Amino acid sequence: MTTVRLAEESRHARAFERAARTYHDASRLQAEAARRLADLWPLSDVLNIKAERSSPLRILEAGAGTGHLTTALVQKFLAARSALDLPSPTRLHLTVTDLSSAMLDEARRRLAATFGDALPPDLTFVPAAAEALSRIPEVREKAPYDLISAASVLQWVADPAALFRDWAELVRPGGYVLVSVFGPDNLTEIRELSGGGLPAPEPNAWGAILGPDYELVTLECDTIVEHYPTPRAVLAQLRATGVNGLPVQECGETAQTTDASGNTSAPYPARTLRTRAGLAAWEDAYRERFSDADGRVTLTWTPVRFLARRTGN
Repeated sequence: MTTVRLAEESRHARAFERAARTYHDASRLQAEAARRLADLWPLSDVLNIKAERSSPLRILEAGAGTGHLTTALVQKFLAARSALDLPSPTRLHLTVTDLSSAMLDEARRRLAATFGDALPPDLTFVPAAAEALSRIPEVREKAPYDLISAASVLQWVADPAALFRDWAELVRPGGYVLVSVFGPDNLTEIRELSGGGLPAPEPNAWGAILGPDYELVTLECDTIVEHYPTPRAVLAQLRATGVNGLPVQECGETAQTTDASGNTSAPYPARTLRTRAGLAAWEDAYRERFSDADGRVTLTWTPVRFLARRTGN
């Protein structure tokens, strides 16, 4: 792993450690993305097979954060088990992972508060990066999994194709991976003014990125425009959800969009926001370019979600 990549992962981890207490309530869009993602998984079919074989349902979640997707998956499991009139001993083994220990602590607390005694007892929390899961003993010992899920995580992964190859060792043939990411036009307002941002494939590229180990089953895309009273409120929202942990260059600056001559093409690169004058100029430009008819400013998200089936017998 290069020095730059280590710096990126360290910055990313610190951003989410700081945001652990604010993330859950601030991440409205991520919560909705998690709920819609869970809807893609054909759980009833899987549970019928598991009940016939008297084997537990095994789920591995990467980058769980404070538990938005975890909550949605547990709710779906409990509802499906009840609707199918399966015996209550039909078990769920859930392994929840995140790079941030603080995020996992929040997830553990919130899951206990939400489900109480209904929370599946076989619930394991493991601090780990999504890229490292195939090398973690606590993760490997419960493989193969029926589902590996990751909501709003893969945008932080440098090589998603390599990640899916690693996960192929953990998910059973016929099992699923369930993923939500963001498209290349995500946070377009921030990109246009300040450059940087995280690289993202076009939505139709995910089938090729998954590779021969998977068959793409479902792919969905949205464009969601949020409205805020001020540009400063946009920044506060991004900080509250840890999105300020963007890739960095070796010099420590936020990575910028550059032209062929190496010049920054964004009019207000991140370093200009460190001064009052620079921040004020950035806010003025944001209002001028991205105000709506009511005088609020916009922030655009482009969520992408997909379900893929592990090939093989």
